[in-house]
Amino acid sequence: MYEMSIQICNLVYIVILQLIYFLKRKYNFLESKIYKGLLVLSTLVLTCDIANIYASYNNLTVTITNILSKVYFVMLLLWSIVFFAYVMLSKTDKKYDNLRDLFHKNIFSKIFTIFNIILIILMLFINSGFSSTSMHYYGNSITYLYIIVTIECIFLLLSLLYTSKKLSSDKNWSILISIILFLSSFALQVFIPNVLLLSSGVSLVTIFIYFTLENPDIKYIQELNILKEKAEAANKAKTDFLASVSHEIRTPLNVIIGLSESILESNISNTMYEDVKNINQAG
Repeated sequence: MYEMSIQICNLVYIVILQLIYFLKRKYNFLESKIYKGLLVLSTLVLTCDIANIYASYNNLTVTITNILSKVYFVMLLLWSIVFFAYVMLSKTDKKYDNLRDLFHKNIFSKIFTIFNIILIILMLFINSGFSSTSMHYYGNSITYLYIIVTIECIFLLLSLLYTSKKLSSDKNWSILISIILFLSSFALQVFIPNVLLLSSGVSLVTIFIYFTLENPDIKYIQELNILKEKAEAANKAKTDFLASVSHEIRTPLNVIIGLSESILESNISNTMYEDVKNINQAG
C-alpha cells in the first residue's frame, strides 16, 4: 500500500497548491494560463494512478484496469504536451495574450496542435494494462509514451541551448532543471518498473515550476517590470513629441521675428511700429 500512500500525499499537496495558485492574484500571461493546465493534469494523472492501484488491490476486472491504465497514459501524454508548450512559450521573446492570438500569429502552434491530436488518438488504440502482482504498467502504450517524451526532451534541450543567451540565467536554469527532472523520472521508471515513479515525477516538476517560474510573487515583479518599461516608453514618446512640436513651432516663429525686425528698421507709421514691436517682443 506504500505506492498508494505516496501518490495520495502527492495528490493532497498538488490540490493544496492549486487552491493557493487559483485563489491568488490572476495574471494574464499565456504561460500562467498554460501552467493552470499543468496543475489540473497533474491532479488527473495522480488520481488515475491511485485508481489503478486501488483497482489492483481490490481485484477488479481486467477490462476496468485496462480502461484506467489507458486513461492514465492519455493523461500523461497530455501533461507532456502541455509541458512542452509551456517550455516553448517560456523561451520565446514574443508575448501572446491568449491561445487564439498564438494560433493566428504562429504557424508552428497549429502544426504542433494537429500533430498532438494525432498522437492522442493513436494512444487510445494502443494496448495497455496494470499488473496487480508486480504493480507496474505494461503494454505498448508505455513504450509509445517513452519515445514521445524522449524526443520532446531532446528537442527542448537543443532548443534551450540555442536560445540560452536570450533568457535570464535564473529562468534558463529553472527550465533546464524542469526538463532534466521530467526526463529523469521516465528514465528511472524504465530501469525500475516496479516502482511507480511517473506520477511522482510529474507532480515534482509541476511543484518545481511553481516555486521557480510561476510563483505569484515572481509574476507580480515581472508585471511591475513590464509596466515600468511601458511607462518609460510612453515618457520617451512624450518627450520626443514635445521636442518635435517645439522645433516645428520655432522654425516659422524665427521667420516672423526676423521679418518684424526688418519692418521695424524701415520707415513705418507710429501705429504700425507699435504693432510690429509687440509682435517682435511676443516672439
